Formats: sequence, C-alpha cells, structure tokens
Amino acid sequence: SLYRGLSSPLLGSMAENALLFAAYNTFKEKQVHMMGGINNQDLSLFQLALAGAGAGACVPFVLTPVELIKCRLQVQNHSSGAAFRQYKGPIDVCIRTIKTEGLIN
Repeated sequence: SLYRGLSSPLLGSMAENALLFAAYNTFKEKQVHMMGGINNQDLSLFQLALAGAGAGACVPFVLTPVELIKCRLQVQNHSSGAAFRQYKGPIDVCIRTIKTEGLIN
C-alpha cells in the first residue's frame, strides 16, 4: 500500500516544523527583550541567524526519536524472514524501545 508507514514520518515532520517555528519565535523575542526593544523588526541579520541557529539546535530532540522509530520499522519491513518482524507499528516501537533501552540511552 502507498500510505503504509506514512504516519510516523508525517507526524514527525509536523512536530519538527512546529518546534522549529516556535523556537525561532522564542529566540527572536528573547533577543528583543534583552535589547530593550519592542519589535522583532529591530533585529539585525546576525541576530536573526542566531535565532535560527538556536531553533535548529532544538529540533534534534524531536527529530531523532522519530527517525529511530521510522528506521526500526523500515529495517524490519525490508529484511528477509518473518522472525525479524518484531514491531506492530510506531507505538509498539516506542513502548518496546523504552522498556528495553530506557528514555535516555
């Protein structure tokens, strides 16, 4: 099926973009506040780049777990043998990974 396995990357992409835009806006607002300004229009190109870099540094915290789920599902789908198919779906990957490896591993 064309759409099988699409839910995990789609949700991950949505979460990644939501975090990216929210973090970018937050970093811009923090810089404006630190400068004593009232408007995002007052930021220089360097400050905007700094806000973008800060937002980009936040994204891996969402993107890495989503990519792990996606890769584990893809590996099991492309390997030969029914014995290797151990996950039922993305939620099953999350539950089993947390049980076996923990949250911070």
